[in-house]
Amino acid sequence: MGNVDLWRALDGVSDRVRPWIVLASHCGLRVCEIARLRVEDILYTARPPMLVIHGKGAVPGIVPLPDFAARELRAARLPAHGWAFRRRDGRPGRNQAWVISQLIGEELRGLGIAASGHQLRHWYGTETLRANGGNLRETQEMLRHASPASTAVYTLILPIDAARTANKLPVPKRLRAAG
Repeated sequence: MGNVDLWRALDGVSDRVRPWIVLASHCGLRVCEIARLRVEDILYTARPPMLVIHGKGAVPGIVPLPDFAARELRAARLPAHGWAFRRRDGRPGRNQAWVISQLIGEELRGLGIAASGHQLRHWYGTETLRANGGNLRETQEMLRHASPASTAVYTLILPIDAARTANKLPVPKRLRAAG
């Protein structure tokens, strides 16, 4: 998923799905982590703001909550406590990860965007790698991967970035272009 599709998604999806897209794309959450998010785990007043997430493994993770994502979550009018994203079928409890994944996919396809909720996490990996100057270890930590090899699969190196890097390689002084 590219920026243009993500911006279109943020403008076009329902108010129900929008916070999920923000959490996946700007916090790197998996759909299972979105499903398990509790309002008490959104630490707006921490410095810096953070999310406590419950996903893979027994140990909770902590991820940064960017200003944009914090504003979006506040605008989503989440419940005062408990599950951030409750079921809407009349049953108690939280949404299941498969429901969140399905609804994200349906709304993206409805906008003509061929992407999934998990691809939003890939966007996060690619963009954090670009934003941090190519620091794969930092991106690995932000995605909560055990191995840098897993992180490498999530990140896309854009040709413009590769060209910028290639043009930074040293060239003998006598062979440099004047200018």
